[in-house]
Amino acid sequence: MAGAATEEWRELFDESVAKARSGDVDAAIELLTRALEMNPRAAPAANYRGQLKEFRNDIDGAIADFDLAIKASAKYSPAYINRARCKKNQGKFDEAMADLNKALGLDRQNTTALALRGEVKGLQGDHKGALADLDRAIDISSQDGDLFSCRGSAKSRAGDLQGAIKDFSRALELKPRDAVAYNNRGLAKMRLGEFEEAVADLREAIALKPGYGIALYNLGKALHEQKKYGEALEAFDAAVAAGYTQALNDRALAKRANGDLDGAIEDLTALIEQAPREAGRYNNRGLALRARGDYEAALADLNQAVKLKPDEALFYSSRGYVKLSNNDPYGALADCTQAINMNSRLAVAYKYRAKAKVAIGDAASAMTDLYTAVRIDPSDEEVVQMLNELKKPAATPQAPR
Repeated sequence: MAGAATEEWRELFDESVAKARSGDVDAAIELLTRALEMNPRAAPAANYRGQLKEFRNDIDGAIADFDLAIKASAKYSPAYINRARCKKNQGKFDEAMADLNKALGLDRQNTTALALRGEVKGLQGDHKGALADLDRAIDISSQDGDLFSCRGSAKSRAGDLQGAIKDFSRALELKPRDAVAYNNRGLAKMRLGEFEEAVADLREAIALKPGYGIALYNLGKALHEQKKYGEALEAFDAAVAAGYTQALNDRALAKRANGDLDGAIEDLTALIEQAPREAGRYNNRGLALRARGDYEAALADLNQAVKLKPDEALFYSSRGYVKLSNNDPYGALADCTQAINMNSRLAVAYKYRAKAKVAIGDAASAMTDLYTAVRIDPSDEEVVQMLNELKKPAATPQAPR
């Protein structure tokens, strides 16, 4: 009788796998629930139901099922690994590490556990430990493209972008249709300033996985860096349509650069409503309002940005710019000086302070600020133009005839 019950729950388990693969997750979960009613100690059924709940973003329900699987069989390592992944995504890194150490105590050669433990170590800032785990996993399974992709991400977090690109390239040799590896390699190239190559990788990722939100977002950022604002806006629109709401802020910046100030302000207002204590969004909306000529509203936003994050130099610099636009050069001078005192490498603060100095008639001191700004950021064409204008000799008035 017990053998028949065992055979029956396993049949339900197999049927649930088929249902899940066909896309009917609800039916799969129902079958697994029936299997567990027949045999509450069926660890694989509890573990798989947890995985399906995780897929549906029911993380608490998933963890409860992984707990159930471990209670049913304390040596069932997949449940420890799956629970660790959930804990990692919740930011509970110590708990995730405990589960992964347990899993590796049960199976030292488990490359999934090694890779995940490496990721958690990297998130904790232990980059050396992360790479040691991933090196070991690759030694065990040197033809697994996913492991090279994981190590590429670890190298990227550690700042080794060239090493990351090499690993992502190896991952793509092993898995040529891996959209995630293309996205991650494109992101590493973008961080190196290789925007054309980054765009090519990101477009390939999207071609392989249409509607890939984070790749669309990264593509928009790369195009924005190239000052291709129209194309960047299209990419951000697609990212938002795909549900990647983080792209709203960058879409607003692209709209502002493309002259659509109303659209930029609308996006930023929506973001502020979602997270009213995110200071950077007030900064960005304030600058868009300034560009539209709404100086009082802009100043209110920059005041709020400074209030929420008083240790951010950029916000003082932005507020100084708004004050300058609102015919308050002395207020601008004070804010930009505060920004420079907080961050002496903030080129834009020197630029805005130079503008304030010109407005009060102190052209000589303004030139000093502009020389500093151009040393920090040689690409700012406006600073170069201002310097050239200030270098021109003042016109000598002609004697009356």
